[in-house]
Parts: sequence; structure tokens; C-alpha cells
Amino acid sequence: MLTGSISVVMSYEKYSAKIPVNAKKIVDFYIAGYIFYQGQDIESYIKESDILHLKREPENIHDNNAIAIYRNEVKLGYIPRNHNEILANILDNEIKLYARVKYKYIENPTWERLKIEILI
Repeated sequence: MLTGSISVVMSYEKYSAKIPVNAKKIVDFYIAGYIFYQGQDIESYIKESDILHLKREPENIHDNNAIAIYRNEVKLGYIPRNHNEILANILDNEIKLYARVKYKYIENPTWERLKIEILI
């Protein structure tokens, strides 16, 4: 049962952005730390091709290249460390990156449920 998440899901338009037709895929991956955040609470609302947004966390004590992944105001996890250094530099230089759900695998283990792709 969702507790307090319905208003977040309903406000999705606030965060939706159009990905340019000419955007190119840079990388895809499973979300790091998914099990530790609220993604499982809203899995039934997440669809393939959903637009996600990225938030840099340069002051993150575990990784100064950290980039959090959100659907609306719900934190899903992070870009995996082995991909985040270059992407953090791109974001830090104010170059727009786009993120969307590539695949949704509910039957998979938690750490392999959402495959995300990053486009530029």
C-alpha cells in the first residue's frame, strides 16, 4: 500500500520533459541502490519510456560524483559508480542529459528491475 505517494505520482507532469528526437544514447544500466530507496513503492506506476530526472550530489559523502535518479520527487537510486564520473562532468558543465526507463523487469531481483538509459 502506498503511503503519501499518490500526490507524487499525480504531479508527474511537473517533471516530465521531452527528449529531443535527435538525442543519442550514451549508456544504459540498472539503478544502483534501488533496494534502499522508494522505487519499489511506486513500481506499479513506472512504465517503460517514463522520463526520469537526474540530480547531482557533489557533496555526497560516499561519492562526490554521485548522481541520483528520481521519478517525480521519489528517489529511485543512483547512476552506478562505474558510469557516473563522466556523466557528472557533463552535468557539471551544464550540458543537458536525459534519463528514461528502458526496461521494467518486475520478476527480476530488486537490483535488476529497472534498466535506465541516459541520452544526450
